[in-house]
Amino acid sequence: MYNFFLGIFIFISIFLVFLIMIQNEQDINPYPSNIVLGKSRYNSIYCNSILTRVIYVFAFLFFLISMIICNISYNNII
Repeated sequence: MYNFFLGIFIFISIFLVFLIMIQNEQDINPYPSNIVLGKSRYNSIYCNSILTRVIYVFAFLFFLISMIICNISYNNII
């Protein structure tokens, strides 16, 4: 079980790095200049790009699986 989660963890981490590297510079800007005034070109703080949403999903899976691996290691279920 530990090896299964470790394999998925390595795959997700490599794929996440790849997705972040191919992302546009426009998608990276977390603080648009007019967000305080509500005149941002985005409807909300989050970008509407499909690539950004995929990155959010893989980042969530990265943290979830890292917690599962830590729990397995802590409980010595290996």
